[in-house]
Parts: sequence; structure tokens; C-alpha cells
Amino acid sequence: MDAIGKSILGLTIQCAQCHSHKYDPITHEEYYRLFAFLNNDHEAQPVVYTPEALRKVASLSRQIQEIDAGLRHTTSDWRRRLAEWEETVKTDPSQWVVVTPIQVSEADTRFIPQADGSVLAQGYAPAKFTYVFEVTTDLPQINAFRLELFTDANLPANGPGRSFKGTCTLTEFRGRGRRRQGAGEEDPSQAGQSDGRLRE
Repeated sequence: MDAIGKSILGLTIQCAQCHSHKYDPITHEEYYRLFAFLNNDHEAQPVVYTPEALRKVASLSRQIQEIDAGLRHTTSDWRRRLAEWEETVKTDPSQWVVVTPIQVSEADTRFIPQADGSVLAQGYAPAKFTYVFEVTTDLPQINAFRLELFTDANLPANGPGRSFKGTCTLTEFRGRGRRRQGAGEEDPSQAGQSDGRLRE
């Protein structure tokens, strides 16, 4: 912050680190607003493509468009077929249910619930870690788990991982279930282990 103040703003802003001065142009609150903005940016690892990489992206994009156009030509009834498939999915008795996990394990990383039901990882991102989450559901039976990763503008290189390249590796996912018995009592019957290991 001192370097930003002197070299870019042309100001000495060290005092605002501890308190506001009546005649200083930068207040204590503004100091930490700017600090938070810079602290959450990944300007040290910008996503920059070489001219060769840009040419390759353009070439792949053209190939995708050509394949897409060819499929639309050879399967001109794709809209009808897609609508028919969507109808079969609607009547499929097996449906995915989104559950909101609650972080149980203590760690420097915090998972912030989002409006769409997902969670956004923020804070320190270690190279290897294990997190434990807890969910509650009224489903009578659970046959499978599906874990989805999303891109986000708050993640390095838009994610979905938090390495400086925006990547991550999931090495293990385990789940443990307990059936509710009634008024607060639970049956400790197990259906696996309940933790996930993620490498970034």
C-alpha cells in the first residue's frame, strides 16, 4: 500500500493504516477498501495468450462451428428430437436434488453460500487439504452423489480451481450417511466415509 500511495497516488498514506486524519485525503476505511481490492486480485498471474495460442483458439473455434453446422444439416429434425428427449427426462423418476453443504471442518478456507445453491471457496488455498461437510435431506434413499465445479470471476483465471492457473484436482470423495430415527435420535448406520480431498 505504501508503494501504491507514493508511486501511483502521489500520497503518503501510512497514517491511514491506523486511523483517519482530519485533513488527509484517504480515510482509514478507504485505505482498507483499497487494500482489500488489491489483496483479492491476481494481477501477478494474468491470463495472457501468445499470438500462436490465439491462432490455435481461432482455428479450433472454426472447426467447432463447422462441425456444429454439419450436424444441424444432417440432423435437421434436432429440435423435435431434443424436445422428445426433454419430455423423457421430465418423467424420469430419478431426479437430482441440490443440497446446501455446511462446513464442519476447521480450516483457513471458508465456503460462502451462493444464491444458486453453490458455495464459493475464499481465503487461504493450501496445496493439499481435506474438508468435511454436513448436509441434511428428507430423501428416503440416496443412490449417487454428483459434485459440480463452476467458473467464477472471483477465482484465479476464472477457476474453477484456486491455483494460479485456475485449476484443481479432486483425489477422493467419500460419504457417510445416518438415518433419522425420530425425536433427535439417529442410527449410526454407515454408507461410506464423509470427506472430500481436493488438490489445487
